[in-house]
Amino acid sequence: MKKLISLFTAIAVLITSFACFPLSVGAVSVPTTKFTDFWTYPVYENIFTLEDDLNTEFVLLDTLSDGFLVMTNKVYQARPFDADSTQKFDPTDENNIAHYLNNEFFNENIPESMRAYIAERNWKTEGGNAGGLCPGTYTANCRISLLSFEEYNNYYKKFGTVDHDNEVDWWLRTGDGNKKGNVIAGGGVYTNWGKFVSTDASATAGVRPIFVLTKEFFKNVRINTVKIGENVKSAVIKNLNASEMEKAGYSAEKLRRLGYESVKGADEYADITIPNEPYYMQDHKYSYFEVDISHTDSKARDYTIVYKCGDDERKINVTVSPNKAYSEKISLKNEKRGVYNLDVKVMRDGEIIGYDSARICLIDYYERTPLDIYSRIGLGMPSWHKEEPGSTKRVTADSFVEFVPRVAEAGFTKVRYSPEWTWIEKERGVYKFDDARYNYTKAVGDNGLSVAPFKVGFGNRVVTNRNTDQKMAAPNTRDGIEGYADYAIGAKKLYDSVMNPKGEVSEFELWNEPSLNNYWYPEVNFLEYTQMANAASYKIKKEYPDNIVMIGSMTPDKMDENYDIMLRNGALMYGDEISIHPYTYPFDPDQRLIVRVPDYLKKIEEFGGWFDIAVTEVGWPTWESYNTTSLEQQMVYMVKMLVLNDEMGFAMTDIFSARDQGLQKTYVEHGFGLFEYNDRPKPSVASLSFYNNNANDALYAGEFEITEGVRSFLYKRGGVKNPFAICWVTEEGKEKEYTLKDNQYATDLFGNKLEGKTITIGKTPVYIFNLSDSVYMKAIAHDISGIYTELTEKLGDKFDFAPLADLANEAAQSKGSYSDTKKYLDKYFDLAQSFIDSAMQSDKCTDKNAALTAYIMFKKGESMAASLENMRLGTSLGVTHYQNSAKSVSDKKGDEPEASLFFTDAMLRYAKRYTNRIKEIKNMGSFNGDRERMGYYSYLSDKVCSLADIMQKYETPNPSRAIFTYSEQTRQTMYKGKTYTIKAEFENLRNKDFDGTAVLVDENGNPIGEEVSVKAKSGGYTDVEVSGTAPKNHDTGTFYYKILYKEDGKAVKEQEIEVILKSLVDIDLKAAENTLSNLGAVTVEVKNTFDSSVEGKLKLTAPDGWDMETEKEINVPSGETQNIEFKINSYKKVPFNEYCFKIDVLDSDGSELASQEKLLDFRIMTYDENNYNPAEFDGDITGWEDAYPIYIEAPENPSDINSWSGLNRSLKVLMKWNKDNIYVMTDVYDAVQNNTFTGYDLWQGDSVQVAIDTLMNGLAEGKTSGYQDDDYEFGFGLTPKGLETYLYQASDAKTGSIEDEQLVSVIRNDKLKLTRYLMKVPGGYMKKVNLANGTKFGFNIAANDADILLREGYSQYTSGICDRKDPSRFKVFTLVSGDGAATESTDKIAFYQKVETLRQGN
Repeated sequence: MKKLISLFTAIAVLITSFACFPLSVGAVSVPTTKFTDFWTYPVYENIFTLEDDLNTEFVLLDTLSDGFLVMTNKVYQARPFDADSTQKFDPTDENNIAHYLNNEFFNENIPESMRAYIAERNWKTEGGNAGGLCPGTYTANCRISLLSFEEYNNYYKKFGTVDHDNEVDWWLRTGDGNKKGNVIAGGGVYTNWGKFVSTDASATAGVRPIFVLTKEFFKNVRINTVKIGENVKSAVIKNLNASEMEKAGYSAEKLRRLGYESVKGADEYADITIPNEPYYMQDHKYSYFEVDISHTDSKARDYTIVYKCGDDERKINVTVSPNKAYSEKISLKNEKRGVYNLDVKVMRDGEIIGYDSARICLIDYYERTPLDIYSRIGLGMPSWHKEEPGSTKRVTADSFVEFVPRVAEAGFTKVRYSPEWTWIEKERGVYKFDDARYNYTKAVGDNGLSVAPFKVGFGNRVVTNRNTDQKMAAPNTRDGIEGYADYAIGAKKLYDSVMNPKGEVSEFELWNEPSLNNYWYPEVNFLEYTQMANAASYKIKKEYPDNIVMIGSMTPDKMDENYDIMLRNGALMYGDEISIHPYTYPFDPDQRLIVRVPDYLKKIEEFGGWFDIAVTEVGWPTWESYNTTSLEQQMVYMVKMLVLNDEMGFAMTDIFSARDQGLQKTYVEHGFGLFEYNDRPKPSVASLSFYNNNANDALYAGEFEITEGVRSFLYKRGGVKNPFAICWVTEEGKEKEYTLKDNQYATDLFGNKLEGKTITIGKTPVYIFNLSDSVYMKAIAHDISGIYTELTEKLGDKFDFAPLADLANEAAQSKGSYSDTKKYLDKYFDLAQSFIDSAMQSDKCTDKNAALTAYIMFKKGESMAASLENMRLGTSLGVTHYQNSAKSVSDKKGDEPEASLFFTDAMLRYAKRYTNRIKEIKNMGSFNGDRERMGYYSYLSDKVCSLADIMQKYETPNPSRAIFTYSEQTRQTMYKGKTYTIKAEFENLRNKDFDGTAVLVDENGNPIGEEVSVKAKSGGYTDVEVSGTAPKNHDTGTFYYKILYKEDGKAVKEQEIEVILKSLVDIDLKAAENTLSNLGAVTVEVKNTFDSSVEGKLKLTAPDGWDMETEKEINVPSGETQNIEFKINSYKKVPFNEYCFKIDVLDSDGSELASQEKLLDFRIMTYDENNYNPAEFDGDITGWEDAYPIYIEAPENPSDINSWSGLNRSLKVLMKWNKDNIYVMTDVYDAVQNNTFTGYDLWQGDSVQVAIDTLMNGLAEGKTSGYQDDDYEFGFGLTPKGLETYLYQASDAKTGSIEDEQLVSVIRNDKLKLTRYLMKVPGGYMKKVNLANGTKFGFNIAANDADILLREGYSQYTSGICDRKDPSRFKVFTLVSGDGAATESTDKIAFYQKVETLRQGN
């Protein structure tokens, strides 16, 4: 406690630059500026408790002439200030908070011993709004009050402004002078820290009472003399003499402890030290707390040390002689490992003499082993950390230096870290640390950590010469990308110089999440990323051939498309691993991880595999809200995830992240840490510590069932004979019992030994140690059977995998002899060789099919082969085989050593890694397990070389690997019939000169321009310009054209260009403004962007069952737009009113100029007397068949249901109304449903915004953006708080979160990638909208999208809601009564009906 008091004394003396708010006896306006010297945590110098209650804390604010001004340290449950929106603090009004405080609160929350000493007084209060009940200064006579605005300003440095156990704004008693129904509150919500807020009196805010204790209180009620602040002591001593205090029953010791030195008697002190503050993390076998007791009495005294660690309370009796201090470290080594609350009291004669408490973490500190350099476990060490106002005085960089040892103690040997480009290269070619990053890096190295991976990011204008300072503007020229590669190389050298000999940069990851707009400027462009990644990988590997280079950093956003781009452009020739970020919070890995991860692997497998997968970000946030997990769930899920990633064969998993990055509990990004923001370990530190202690140097050996229904994952530690297993069941209520055999023992997640011979295995993993080696054969049989099933599902139409099934059955029936393991593994790899050889000779198979078969079999064989360690296999076979295979490949490449044998080279990368590890282990010197591990790597090297040898027979060298092309025009808009020039750079790093040509071709390889000469010396580069004319008779859309580089008439390099092909004639279907029965005609808009007139025909193909005009002659002058009407004779009304038209524009020769399918929008809302309650909505849209739709970002073939399911942010919207509400039904097609924001910020995540311009008057005069008084805007979403509605704009309703009624339901279907919103917009919140037939108003709707964290994009019906606030851009919608037209059956099922069939799983 002494340390706490001194700590907070230091912290409280903050810079005194607070915003000085003018105090006034009249009305108060709420200041907009923030304090800068507030403190959110309790200021312990001013805290006191009662002797009989250590937990209820009070804050001494001031000493008055008649007593002591006191405030509760706690903020009590939120409630309205006044249900009638009255500003006045009035104890006579039963609806008022003052009445509640002085009655119900007084009787239920004020300690009984304190009540009689709370004085009744007149509380002077500033006036409120001139039109309210208290326009001027007034007084309220009562006992319990709230702070006034003036009092808050006087005393805010004496208390913590936030209750971190109840982070809500809390009422003052002062009304807002500017708003009649509002009262001022102190900021407790994160976004309001350090400022005042104006809150509607009828809304809820926290309650933090103040009162005056008479001086008689301390004479009659004893306070705790152990848990008391220095300022409280001083105030008591100053105002009360010792004799007065003795009457309250204070002993001489307690009085002397309070500071009454004149009192005669013995001094008595008890000091408790819980070590390693603020982490309170200890090595279990050496863990302790220390107790020091001394007294000056004439006789020995008996004390009891009472401590409670978790649920177990223990007592130690000690006798302390006079003037002889008792000092003892009380060992905790017999307590369980884990994270617990430790409470320690020193008692004498039933009274507390000393007290302290902390949440402690007991783990086995990690001790390095030779083989843990190959650990597959890493930890994200963020390069930033939000400095929360009023919450810490530390400096981020310094705190990281202090924090790094804790990471090492918990068993992490690798960290993911990013020294951003702009930080270390401020002058090209000069790489320097600032002092803070030097110290941080040195700490990483001094603690034996390696940077693996080093995240190579982001842009740097000094080198790239991009015309923006935006750091996500990546290099896109040859020179810029060369500078990027130089930065990676230079940064490694810089870091290694500081970190060696204990640590180093051993892996590179090129960029972070380039598939998100937050990380790629100005918009995601994976061709641009790929040209950078390929060239940078090549150049980094030339400098550091043995280091791993990761590419991709993949997220779900457009994942398949991005994989396609990367892989078809030769990524396998350059990168070693693909990094992925498969976040699946808040779900158990058994539920979501194993479902989502295959999506990340699908495309890699389509291209033949042979990339290792590294998970460089994954985690579970622990804020207590929607879409997050509890501390207990995090500690379980982390271990499960690491095990399942091993089972899936991943090379690396980096957990995100080491420490919480802030305190905003509604911002999920702040809650991912293993350690809290203020450095306390979460329980996951203890569970991962035990995992690291056992798995860091272990090989994963496969899966089996230790008993039926239990997933059991086998591990083999280096130098340890017997394997261990991590076991759990996947379903609640399916627990299984297992009886331990022979010398087996089991532990919980933290490493605490489980008692008894029979243990229960549930959803939380348990460890079982000392398994016999017979389990290896169980795992081999299980895994071969699993590979048979997987290959049959993926490639069963290409191969007959029956021999694998036979081998699995044979292995399952074996006696389980350890000596059999190698026999079955040899057979397994022989089959892999047989399959690949047969496939390469088969007409049914492609080289990708063959490579994928070998890849899948090898990756599983890699884990099964761990069973061979104890056989102590020799090392020469694998090393020699690799040398021979590498030489054979080199001979085949001849005078082009940088050419690629695509899959052969990829396979030999594995062999090279294994042989390098054999060399590294030999160089370590002899240690237990060295020969076994080298034998394992040798075996794998031999087997993968055998696969490479077969593949090499069929592959021919590809010279393009050492040729790089660059262009700033990787994305190009083209108009049909127009000619364009693409500028590129051609870099030739082959051994010979390039003398050839280049030509621009379309997506089918057809040239659209003339060939141009290209010449480049070996090691040199040249500029290239190719021109081409976009085909005139071609569909519009997005296509991948290529610059084809030829040599001797043969293509040697392809450079892709993403072409957005548009017609010179733009066509659109004008929205209908009436119901179908009143429509009469459909209008097509034709815009001519040609240099000359367009003369020809406009053809319209109507939906089935319609009879209407279908063809019109047109003559549209250059640059003009015409609206062409097509008369409707009859129609067929279908459910949900979805009508698709095909529009064609033909020139006078009959050649097609433009062709598109378009859905017909209806800018109307249909009347429905029924009330739709979002709280009861389950996704069923029965009853909406008569509604009319609008569409946002529909696909090119919108009538095809499959064309929607792969989209991101495409919307279908149906709308209805009645006299009370507007209802909006919105289907959002989106890859991932995710929102980590709440309240005002819900727009940052997946959500829908709706806006209305009642008077259709657009912008105010002279304004370029902004709403007027007749405008409304709402936000709807599923957020960490649950289903939320936020009113952003209204002049006649209270803006902010709408909490008194559920106005939205959100139904998600992951299979269809469809999120369905039902939103109710009550007329009560938009009183200026006349809900009546024929009413017109401006309307807009938008969907926001955030697949990972922040909003990455949005789709809006028109501009003016997400990009800017501009109601002049809204479209006019009309409220209409029921449509007289009846729904008719058609041969086609309505789109929504198809969706419902799929959505409901029928």
